[in-house]
Amino acid sequence: MPYIGHMHRRRTSDAALPDPHAVIQHAALRAGNEIDTLVGDFLAQIREIPPYSDGAVPEESLREMAELSIGLLLQTITREPGAREALEQLALELGRSRADQGVPLGDLLKAVRLDFRVIWSSLVQRLDDDGEASALLLGGTEVWDAVESYSERVLLAYQQRITESARELEVEQRRWFDRLLQSGGARSDLVARTSQLLRIQADRECTVYVGVRPESGLGAYRDRLRAAGGQGYLHDFGEFEILLCQMGPKRELPEAEGVRGIRIGPVEGLRGVPHAVQLGLAGLDAVGTPQSCLGTAELWPRLAVARIGEFMPDLIREVLSGLWAIDAVERERLIRTVEVYLETAGIQQTADRLFYHRNTITNHLTRFAELTGFDVTDARHTTRVELAVCALRAEAQAGHATERGQTP
Repeated sequence: MPYIGHMHRRRTSDAALPDPHAVIQHAALRAGNEIDTLVGDFLAQIREIPPYSDGAVPEESLREMAELSIGLLLQTITREPGAREALEQLALELGRSRADQGVPLGDLLKAVRLDFRVIWSSLVQRLDDDGEASALLLGGTEVWDAVESYSERVLLAYQQRITESARELEVEQRRWFDRLLQSGGARSDLVARTSQLLRIQADRECTVYVGVRPESGLGAYRDRLRAAGGQGYLHDFGEFEILLCQMGPKRELPEAEGVRGIRIGPVEGLRGVPHAVQLGLAGLDAVGTPQSCLGTAELWPRLAVARIGEFMPDLIREVLSGLWAIDAVERERLIRTVEVYLETAGIQQTADRLFYHRNTITNHLTRFAELTGFDVTDARHTTRVELAVCALRAEAQAGHATERGQTP
């Protein structure tokens, strides 16, 4: 029970105490006749709480709520019919409105409990003698219970409104991001509204990840991104997921560990996002669900092969047909060596990756050149070999067998 103040001038026996409820009711009725004074005290003290002193709540609204809450609390204490129900409704309205106004929950509860302090102080000032003071101390739980019940309902209404607002924001975010994708980034009004809702700066570089649900790992990556101080918006797009990422100046994206998808970017602002999404979806169509995160460097050859379509067998035949003169084990060994060499662009790096001696790598590349007529260390041959190997892997993934000297 809060401290009452210097109320006891002499000891009073319990037998001589007046009825606590009667004392509280009488003091509350007298306080109710001076409601303007109580409201003035409340407003003077609440202005010391930052959100209220900063104008987060309009003065007129603040005064109206103070008059209603203090008045209904006093009526609840005096057990006026219908007062408790009216106070519960007011708590609902207060909690929801303060959530919409952006008042932090802790500051809201401070303001609500300020009602108790103002009312309690008023009751103490209206006692006639020490007997009434002792009675008030014994029956003061009635006052506290009324305020605490009011506080709990304000808290519940506030939390419910925050949850509703989050859901409403999510719906709005989805709607406007869909519209941005459909517009191709051409409409400045859609870019501006999407930027506002997603809290992504419209003109700053961002990165787009596209993956297949549910194994993309993009949800966990978004959480890591936010923990690192970045902004991330995850969008469900049919069977796919799109993650839009943006970091602050001079800050880098976290490592994409655990992500299985396509990374496009950096993209020059939100206007470039729709095209980046199209590229990512085309990449997934070409490679399926990647086992890791693929950037555009790894994507272009596979995307190009996918676009070749029915002519893939011709490309494979032109570049790799000489490999069907050897057995399947050696053929796979040479192709794997060429793949890693094209990824690393170095003899030693390829040897380290494959756990071979560097001389073995050199021998494999030489053997490949002898059989196919294409030297992967020669820049004039690199692109065709890379496309042909990608085409071969795509054919294998599609379930087509490759016979000696022939391709499906």
